[in-house]
Amino acid sequence: MYLCRALVGTTRMRIVAVEGTVFGPTGTYFAGETEDYCIDITPAPLCSGAPNSGTSTISIPNGCPNVQFTLTTSGLSVANGLQYQWYSSPSATGPWSAVTTETNTSYVTSTTTTTYYQMVTTCTVSAQSATTTVSSYSIVNPGPCVCAGYANSSATSTGDEEILNVTFDALNNTSSCASVGPGPGSQQNMYSNYVGFLEAPSVTQAQTVSFTLQIGTCGGNYNNSTAIYIDYNQNGLFTDAGEQAYLIPAAINGPHFETGSITIPLTATPGTTRMRVINVETSTPAAITPTGTYIWGETEDYCIDIIPAVLCSGAPNSGTASISSPTACPSSTLTLNATGLTAALGINTNGILLLQQQVHGVQFQLKRILHFKQAQLLQPITCFKQLVRLVL
Repeated sequence: MYLCRALVGTTRMRIVAVEGTVFGPTGTYFAGETEDYCIDITPAPLCSGAPNSGTSTISIPNGCPNVQFTLTTSGLSVANGLQYQWYSSPSATGPWSAVTTETNTSYVTSTTTTTYYQMVTTCTVSAQSATTTVSSYSIVNPGPCVCAGYANSSATSTGDEEILNVTFDALNNTSSCASVGPGPGSQQNMYSNYVGFLEAPSVTQAQTVSFTLQIGTCGGNYNNSTAIYIDYNQNGLFTDAGEQAYLIPAAINGPHFETGSITIPLTATPGTTRMRVINVETSTPAAITPTGTYIWGETEDYCIDIIPAVLCSGAPNSGTASISSPTACPSSTLTLNATGLTAALGINTNGILLLQQQVHGVQFQLKRILHFKQAQLLQPITCFKQLVRLVL
């Protein structure tokens, strides 16, 4: 709102009535009418005495650091000779510091700390001033899930595929083609932001969590693919190794349910982090990316709370080791897997691999530290049978 900024004199006023939407002051339209008039603008009187104090309002009273908000005013005096100055303070009672660049009746800004604002109106004729009410922006930082500033992901069309339900541990959220997400940036049938609006389910490091996704349609039935991303290290990205927590192995045509499980890494950072579910109309699941736009489908964002695993105690579970092939030749690569292990902090996951090799009736033993789930046989010997034991 800018007071007393109109030029004095005769100017034109245009009234446009259109069947439908008015797209601007010029151009043509199919049905309706435009009428032009002249109006005469005279100078406002000079201010005198004390101006009205007025009221300040803020567009967003609380939120994350660095979120832009707008301060506006109402009830001010209308006269020439008025000057405006915004002030800010870390306290509702001051001390107040002038924001020297802000001398209009509205003010767009952001802050990293809780800050209070007011505007002073001064009549330059009488040298008297008045101050608006105080408005404040309070920092509420519930963690990186809400405040990390994740890059966007969204469809560009409202048609076809839609995520109708996400069930992940205790989280169970149902929506429809008519739903609009409650969070900032939500767009019907394209992007739904639920972060900070639904209770985050609590999952534990090393826990295997079951999920169910219901994929529906708000239009036609086409091949579509789904992915789930979890920001395990809470750095505001979904591109780190292992953060694509689920990817459908092959596209499915039309509405369907997807079920599966995700194991939370033992190295996941404890605390509240973001989970992103994306369904895209594509026959190529690998084409899905955690950010950016696509034509048909939907993205939904959620918070999940990762709890630290408990410390181990006593003897861990022995578990069961398996190998991809019981026989192998030199330089063959075998995949080793262990199941039924204890999931807890303090477990040494670098097991000792004992390869019992039997060659021409002579048995010998080789110890090797396991850092990965693959081992390669490098000995230049004939094919042999091997027994595998994984010791934790």
